[in-house]
Amino acid sequence: MKVKMREMTSLELAIALEEMRVLENGRVEKIYQNGRQIRVKIYCKEGEKELVFEPGKFFLTNYKRRALSEPPSFCMLLRKHLMGKRVIWIKQKGFERIVEIEFDDKILIFEIFSKGNAILCEKDYTIIMPLEVQLWREREIMPRKVYKYPPSLLNPFSLKEEEFCSVIKGQKKIASFLASDLSLGGIYAEELCLRAGIDKAKKCSELSEEEKKKLYKELQKLKEEKLKPYVVLSNTEPIDFAPFELLLHKGKEKKYFSSFNQALDEFYTYWESKNAEMERVREEKETEEKIKRIVERQKEVVKNLEELEEKTRKKAEALFNNLNLVERIFSALRKARELGMSWEEIKEKISLEDSAEARAIKDIREHEGKILLWIGGMDVEVDFTLSPMENAQRYYEMAKKYRKKMEGAKQKIEEIRKSIKESKKLKEKKEIALPRKKVKKKWYEKFRWSFTSEGFLVVAGKDAVQNEVLYKKYLEQSDIVLHADIHGAPLTIVKSQGREITPLAIREAAELAAAYSSAWKLKLGSVDVYWVLPKQVSKTPPAGQYLAKGAFMIYGQKNYLRKTEVKIAIGIMLCENEARAFAGSILGARAHCKYFVTVFPGDTPKQKAGEKIKLKLLQKAMPEDKEVIERISVDEFISLLPGSCGEIVG
Repeated sequence: MKVKMREMTSLELAIALEEMRVLENGRVEKIYQNGRQIRVKIYCKEGEKELVFEPGKFFLTNYKRRALSEPPSFCMLLRKHLMGKRVIWIKQKGFERIVEIEFDDKILIFEIFSKGNAILCEKDYTIIMPLEVQLWREREIMPRKVYKYPPSLLNPFSLKEEEFCSVIKGQKKIASFLASDLSLGGIYAEELCLRAGIDKAKKCSELSEEEKKKLYKELQKLKEEKLKPYVVLSNTEPIDFAPFELLLHKGKEKKYFSSFNQALDEFYTYWESKNAEMERVREEKETEEKIKRIVERQKEVVKNLEELEEKTRKKAEALFNNLNLVERIFSALRKARELGMSWEEIKEKISLEDSAEARAIKDIREHEGKILLWIGGMDVEVDFTLSPMENAQRYYEMAKKYRKKMEGAKQKIEEIRKSIKESKKLKEKKEIALPRKKVKKKWYEKFRWSFTSEGFLVVAGKDAVQNEVLYKKYLEQSDIVLHADIHGAPLTIVKSQGREITPLAIREAAELAAAYSSAWKLKLGSVDVYWVLPKQVSKTPPAGQYLAKGAFMIYGQKNYLRKTEVKIAIGIMLCENEARAFAGSILGARAHCKYFVTVFPGDTPKQKAGEKIKLKLLQKAMPEDKEVIERISVDEFISLLPGSCGEIVG
């Protein structure tokens, strides 16, 4: 059974959102969805950040979760409308557990409460699509309706002392009133009572004016409390969290963090993993029980078939050992019928005789053409229309069929046992759905990047903006600059990093420059690429001319690498039980990747091509490497593809 995690309160959401201001002016890089969990990857001034939403929680994560190979339709819709869009602002609606993220032309609303939702809207709040259609008494969350907020809740921090004291009335317990009516949530309602020295079970109507003022005073202090985020631990397991020190947690073991989002991430990610593991164990147990029942049924089938086979074989043997007796019985019955005797007369005559033949006949079922005989110490039913030998043969054939079925059932049991052993081996190796801590990215990873076979770093811009950044911030005089001789190509740099750049490194970098140029889209087999020194590259155009963003002037002689083949190698770099997707030259892939494939311009759509690349790499991989490769999202392979289509070879 899943552990139900406590939900974030409005106060905690406000604190978490204050730390999320860094997302403003950032751009959406990717969106993922798994069930009701939505993750938005945003690149901002502090680098890459990933936002996690699920009803009851909203935080930034440093853990890497697996992406579904086939994103749900709502996720695809969000990608269509929000990918590459700039975050204008992110804010909380009043003191509600509602977050709005405004983009250039859209608004994404997250309702954080337990039956929460994610709603994509136009700028005028017309709903494009919600994660889940919800029909409430006071509002409808469905496409083409104008989004309406739920009924507003009272913001306790906006109340003056007089107003605060006047709203505390009625028969509710004070802790319950503070938690629900004033939206503080259970934990801060109890904390307030504790700090004010008031019994949390006391009714609102029983509170004196002095006690109400004490509560108000402590509420104001809570608002100004210095942040010191932590999670509460019990036997190393996180059991609660808070943005600042609480009396409720006094004396308990704690782990402190530099930001509240880190504390939320540690708490929620742990329980997400724990619940995933518990679910896995539950499913495993259910599967084992199901398999056990199947095996038991198969064993019962085998036992029944063994009994049937033995009985049938014994009947065949009894008939075979008494062929003469059965032949005499059949002959006597035929003769009696030829003499015109009725079956009733024949039965009467048999009942009066004391011969071996008469004693062997137990019953005659004339309408079925069957006779029940007692031979060999057992009942044997024979077909009067067949000969005694044919009856014996029929029983032998039936015994063979039972034996064949029995062997099939035994084989099925062995197959089930074998599959259980194999699945147990896989489970021993398999990672238990634990999200992996994100590795801090190197500066070059926001660009196109690769390594040559000799270890030289190659970087290229993804767009005009990145071309400008590479030129202004990262280009050094000892580097080499490459560019495909075609309109629509990235600025590509081979970084010297204190070494002399070799002709081989330049040739390998040229493959990258060619692949990520418009030559791929045009499905060209080759394209000319030239290289120059950094001092030959300038942002100063000739008089009277204008240079667009990402464009440069090249002065002096260009060194051409004619007919550079348009292709790219995509592979897997393995290191310390981790796998990373890699794209670069063929020689570079051979040097740095355990497994790789070569991709050329083609007609296979990007999504399908990414899936095929992963599949091919898994097929090439040794059993011990398959699990780490499996962790890599198909999206990572897709992001390395130069164009919208490709063709995989090898």
